Amino acid sequence: MRDMRQPGKHKEEQRYETATLRAYVRGELPETMQREIEAYMKTNETCATIVQGLRYLEEQAAAGGATAEAFLAQSATQQQKLIQQYVAKKNKVKRRSWLAAAAVLLLAALGIAFSLSGRKQVPPEALLAQALSQPYVFPEQTRGTQLPPASEAYAQGRYAQVIRLLEQAPALSEKEEFMLGLAYLYQQQYSRALPPLRAVLARNQIRNGYAEQARWFLVLALFQLKRNAEACELLQPILANPQHYQHAPAQGLKALC
Repeated sequence: MRDMRQPGKHKEEQRYETATLRAYVRGELPETMQREIEAYMKTNETCATIVQGLRYLEEQAAAGGATAEAFLAQSATQQQKLIQQYVAKKNKVKRRSWLAAAAVLLLAALGIAFSLSGRKQVPPEALLAQALSQPYVFPEQTRGTQLPPASEAYAQGRYAQVIRLLEQAPALSEKEEFMLGLAYLYQQQYSRALPPLRAVLARNQIRNGYAEQARWFLVLALFQLKRNAEACELLQPILANPQHYQHAPAQGLKALC
C-alpha cells in the first residue's frame, strides 16, 4: 500500500465523495475526519482542487455574489473556467487538464450533467449507479499505516475476503458491521447487505458513529432491490436535512419515490 505520508501531491483519482468534501468545507464532519481530509489534500491534487472549487462557491455565496444556483446556470465551459481561475489565483497552478477534470467531477457530484447543447438533469438511475461505483472510504485508509486484515482487504476491493473474515469473527464492532454491509453491497448481494446496515442504523445513539452513513447505503441497497417504498422512507430524513453529507445526491434520487 502506498504511504500517504510521503511528500508531494499526486494526481490520481481522489478517494472522497464530493458530498463529503462539501461537508468538510462547511466544517460539518467529525473532528477526526476533518483532520484526515486536511492531511489527504496535501497528497492528492485532485482532492485539493475540488475542495478549492467548493470553497469558491461558499465564498461567493457568503459575499452575496454568485450562489451555487447561479454558478450552475452558466455553461459547463464557463464553470470550469471560473474554478480554474480561482485555483490559479490561489496557487499559481497552470496545469489545466487535471483542473478541468476536477471541475467535471465537482459538477457530476452536484447531480448535474451537461451536454454540448446545454444542461440536463442526470437520470436517478444514473445517480444510483454512480453512488454505488464510489466505495466508502474509512478514515484509516488514508493514514498510510498498517491496517487490520479485513480493513486491508476492503481498501484493496477484495470484498469476498472481507465477508469471509468478518463472518468468522466472534463479534463485530460497529465499524466492522458497517464494513460487512458495504462488502455485501459492493458484491451486489443487496439482500444480505440489509441486516448489518440496519444493525448499524439502530445504533444511532453512538456519537460520531456510522448510523447516517448506514442509512444512505441502506437506501441504495433497497433501491437496487426495487423496494422503493422502504428506500424512500429512509431517504426522507436525508432530504429533510440540508446538512446531511449525502443531501445533494439524495435530491436526485427522490425522483424514484
